[in-house]
Amino acid sequence: MHHTTNHFKRIRACVFCIVFVACWAPQPSESAADAPAQTDSAQHEQKTWARTFGGPWNENLLDLDCITDGGFILAGTTASKDYTDGDAYLLRLSASGEKVWCRTYGGDNLDSFNNVTETVDGGLIAVGWTQSSGAEQQDIYLVKTDPNGVEQWHRIIGNDSVEMGQSIAPTPDGGYVIAGIKGSLGPDACGGNVLKKHTALLLKIDGDGNQLWQHTFDGEENSFGTAVRLTSDGGFMLAGMQGNIPFGSPKRGLLIKTDDKGNELFSKTYCDELLVNLADVKQTSDGGYIAIGSSESAPAGRFDFFLIRTDSEGTELWHRTYGTPEFHEHAYSVLETPDNHFVLAGGAQRTDDDLADLLLMKVDANGTEIWQRWFGGAVPEKATKVISTPDGGYIIGGFSYPCPQQPDSDCYVVKTDSNGQGPPHGQATWIHCPELAATQ
Repeated sequence: MHHTTNHFKRIRACVFCIVFVACWAPQPSESAADAPAQTDSAQHEQKTWARTFGGPWNENLLDLDCITDGGFILAGTTASKDYTDGDAYLLRLSASGEKVWCRTYGGDNLDSFNNVTETVDGGLIAVGWTQSSGAEQQDIYLVKTDPNGVEQWHRIIGNDSVEMGQSIAPTPDGGYVIAGIKGSLGPDACGGNVLKKHTALLLKIDGDGNQLWQHTFDGEENSFGTAVRLTSDGGFMLAGMQGNIPFGSPKRGLLIKTDDKGNELFSKTYCDELLVNLADVKQTSDGGYIAIGSSESAPAGRFDFFLIRTDSEGTELWHRTYGTPEFHEHAYSVLETPDNHFVLAGGAQRTDDDLADLLLMKVDANGTEIWQRWFGGAVPEKATKVISTPDGGYIIGGFSYPCPQQPDSDCYVVKTDSNGQGPPHGQATWIHCPELAATQ
């Protein structure tokens, strides 16, 4: 029965270009006793908890965000309704981590949400990709909902090429900008499909989902867009990769700055020698940028966290890698803290087995490590996103594999305090989500 789930995951591997790896971890490098002390009132206010959510089969958590009522919204893909295909899903949590509602979206083929954000009317908008539009290749899938997750409209954007939405950001005029990839699939040596020629994509839609403009950033080499942010001048910053997707292929971190119409102002690549893929970017309080991803470095086959800081023109100020020879470390998310430091999220996996844990790290303004924390139990987990919470703590989202011998995963969410301290290892409450298997 699990071979069909493996088929589902192989198809996803062909179209997702950020490799989410399972992670195992040692004890934190800084113990709880070493962390800055909190007052009793601060400890009371900054509650911590851990939850796993799932249906009968496979769920991947690919994004999460805060919403105005203090709760959280999760987005990703599920195979619980039909393990040969998959649906996109949204899962809303209260501020204390309890399920409020859960809904699935899509057609009779593969569908996924890669990014979600709250809208000005209190609803939600999510972007990803779909194969349910009747085309053999992927199209951008965009869904707008009310505050309860009830679909108000959806849009499918694409033609005869592969088009996938990786990131969405609201714009001051009530519209949205979407970053992703445009390209074509071709056969690989194993009989599957892989992305061949591909380019970073940036497109603008109005508040009703109508496309206003689209730009691709073609060059002599392939490129890929993973994240887009609105910048203080009204333009956009796009992060991703230039080069080829397969492991070990030449690639470098990519930042593209545009004006508010998507016209390129500058494009910069970074660290050719480290084989870098950037997964996230944020504008910093000084007007520059901080971007995070993973680097493939010697010895061959090992990955490290990669963090780079630039000025407002994209000129590198410094870059850092974080890792040890015994682990693969993959980073997917970064945020700036009120003290002008940075918090990074990802995971670490032993190079000799599949055991893994979520990894949360804080560094100062120069990239020097302040602390790191590990979360999980006796099974593999991996992190995809970190966000700050209204109480000054953090939420880390990812997924967990309850049975290491099987490919099925559940959503995994950890709430920490401002020092990155969470509940004891392995103490995650599992919450069943039958809606993931129900016909909507």
